[in-house]
Amino acid sequence: TQSAEGGESEEEEEEEDADSDNEDEEVKEEAAVPGDVKEEAAVPGDGHIESVSGRYITLGLVGHPNVGKSTVINSIMGRTVVSTSRTPGHTKHFQTIHVTPTLRLCDCPGLVFPCVVNRPLQVLAGLYNIAQIQEPYTSVLYLAERVPVEQLLSLRMPDHHQSGTDSGRRQPQWSAWAICEAFAVDRGFYTSKAARPDVYRAALHILRWELDGRILMSFKPPGFFDDHANFVDAVDAAKGASKVTRGMASEDQHSHTASEPSASDSDSDNE
Repeated sequence: TQSAEGGESEEEEEEEDADSDNEDEEVKEEAAVPGDVKEEAAVPGDGHIESVSGRYITLGLVGHPNVGKSTVINSIMGRTVVSTSRTPGHTKHFQTIHVTPTLRLCDCPGLVFPCVVNRPLQVLAGLYNIAQIQEPYTSVLYLAERVPVEQLLSLRMPDHHQSGTDSGRRQPQWSAWAICEAFAVDRGFYTSKAARPDVYRAALHILRWELDGRILMSFKPPGFFDDHANFVDAVDAAKGASKVTRGMASEDQHSHTASEPSASDSDSDNE
């Protein structure tokens, strides 16, 4: 009888231990997911499965190359967390930076849309590396058509460009090649073998100056000049009104001081 009772007590203890283990496992599972939704995201082509929180927020910075996406992330973090460079296309892949336990930033490579912006404007906007451009003269011409480059750089028309025009009838027209050649002569850029003006180097130099802001080209939004004219008229009207108000105020003050008796007059009256 004692052995039977001992066997029953051992079975009861084993059942209690199993129940306690099941309860501990349930508590652990509940603590692991405190009201948060967990989803399993499978990586294509890989057997790894990543657990992603449904309450996790990812903010991605998307835009043209060389506009400061990585710099903005460094400013938000307060330190250098992603590499930056003045060369377009420096960021080659996606980078994720954790800001808080539930927020992360995603630094993306720059995007270029050739169907929206033409190639010369993309070059002048800094979307391409200047050193890798094989034909820079179209971009120089695009710049010269909107900015008087020859006047800003104080260039002199080469003599062989002037010889083809009739003197006194029409002035020689500047071309992209003539601008680059004149700039090469002015800066002393010559080829090593033939000692001819290095127009290619001069063209790249002009484009670099435009990117640095030494040659300024800007585009105003639609309707800017109409709004600007209205703004100037409003400012002029406000200035005219303020002058009239100041004149009236000075006249009132002058008439008020003239009507008040002076101290000498009051003393003479008292005597």
